[in-house]
Amino acid sequence: MLSFPLALAAVVWWEWWIGALVLGVGLLLPRAIKRSASQFVLEHALDDQPFYEYVTEAGVLRVTEDARS
Repeated sequence: MLSFPLALAAVVWWEWWIGALVLGVGLLLPRAIKRSASQFVLEHALDDQPFYEYVTEAGVLRVTEDARS
């Protein structure tokens, strides 16, 4: 959310391309962080049995049968 005012400030006080860069990073970075965090939870759950039990009981990770098999 802060990327919008920061991008606007960059356009006003610096160059337009700096504002565009700030806006692009501000929009793409949260998606990359979410994808990376979910991948980390999955990999860690596969390696650590107590953590697997914790995240499945908490509802963070749901294991379902694959319908394609």
